[in-house]
Amino acid sequence: MSVQCWIGRVLGTFRWNFARLDLTIHIQPNATKTKPIAEPVLLSIYEALDQRDKDALELMAFGAERITAVGHVPVSNVLLVEGSNVALLDIPVAIAKTGVQHPSAIPKELAERLLDEAQQFGYSCIMPSINSRWRRTTKIAKEQFQTTLTSYYMRKRFETRCERIPADIVNPNHWMILMGSKPTLGHMPDIYSLLSDRELVSEYENAIIPRPHPPLTSLFPGVVCLKLTDETLDK
Repeated sequence: MSVQCWIGRVLGTFRWNFARLDLTIHIQPNATKTKPIAEPVLLSIYEALDQRDKDALELMAFGAERITAVGHVPVSNVLLVEGSNVALLDIPVAIAKTGVQHPSAIPKELAERLLDEAQQFGYSCIMPSINSRWRRTTKIAKEQFQTTLTSYYMRKRFETRCERIPADIVNPNHWMILMGSKPTLGHMPDIYSLLSDRELVSEYENAIIPRPHPPLTSLFPGVVCLKLTDETLDK
């Protein structure tokens, strides 16, 4: 586990126990940066997975929360929004890194598959095995496509797409809240009203996720699965 993760856990423990530490810790920046993965390569990795592992990859791509949080959302905290193609995930305080209960969102079709599976196997959360599923995915990415794929990369991919959306279409604070990150403007609200949920649903459905919805056309918009070559893998 990285130094940043350990520090985050320590500070988070104090914050969750209402004893926020007022200090700043400076960390030597990592010289390595997140390397972009060509979308055709990412799509090919996706197509090499079985359906359950595809669902895990979609959950990370669309949900954009940290892997432990998004996979362990209680089944009772999933809301299929009527009249839309969106499902809201109510992230509990106990698994939210910010220490604040907040909403996230995924396409309704994905949520319905996860809820059906949870009911079939008696799961209390939507994907309790997300970490083992992700390990299989990263192994396939490394062995078959010579690509390092991390859950952090999927969060970064979601963030990069959202950063390109004009602020007058999607409030930057809104997609940051969906990711479970601290808003850059204002403060992290403690309570979300039904109005804010409706706004989030509309922005998520109409701007953040392009139509049509999953499986592939919205996860990889405008991308076809190409035959991989050495040149493709180097991009």
